[in-house]
Amino acid sequence: MSTDAARRFLSERDARILELAGFGGRVGLGARPALLLVDVNDSFCGPEELPVEESVRRWRSSCGTAAWDAVRAMVPLVGLARSRGVPVIYTTGRVEPGGRGRWNDKVSPEVAGRRPPHPFRINTLVAPREDEIVLEKPKPSAFFATTLLARLIERGVDSVVICGGTTSGCVRATAVDAFSYDLRTVVVADATFDRLELSHAASLLDLSAKYADVATSAEVATMLDEME
Repeated sequence: MSTDAARRFLSERDARILELAGFGGRVGLGARPALLLVDVNDSFCGPEELPVEESVRRWRSSCGTAAWDAVRAMVPLVGLARSRGVPVIYTTGRVEPGGRGRWNDKVSPEVAGRRPPHPFRINTLVAPREDEIVLEKPKPSAFFATTLLARLIERGVDSVVICGGTTSGCVRATAVDAFSYDLRTVVVADATFDRLELSHAASLLDLSAKYADVATSAEVATMLDEME
């Protein structure tokens, strides 16, 4: 779902306000981007592809077919990034010693145990190579309590291309933090996913307005292919 498709959720009033406010400028990629795959793991994708309702009944955090469609859109981007020498960096979750903090307050105890056997295992369709970075994070943003910023600085990265899930959670938090560090930020619309269509659409619309470029995987592939 692109930002154009997301506009079907807008009222006429909100569409006018968005236009009047002048948001949505494009920033493009810099000279040294990195491809960031946020939490493309069994917890959010499910260990197998199922329709979303069935998937959530089995693994409460999963996003069903939307996740797997997004992963398939990531596959060529990962291959292209590797061929162009663009760093590919992954995040997945971790449980802190002593518990999950406020996560426990937001999840009903009746469903808390509905997790796949290996929740933090990255989807095999885009599995990292041995020489690629995998960062474990305890909270939504890929920057919080990780070494991501240091890894980007070390590689001279000036822009990030973000894929993964969920659009309204970890992707949005990561994109806002990337923007806050003045990194050029691109969120790949068809390579991000969420459980709720409304959350996915609203997040892409809001990110495009204020914090990031939102582009399709085909558009991002062209950007990467045209790099010098």
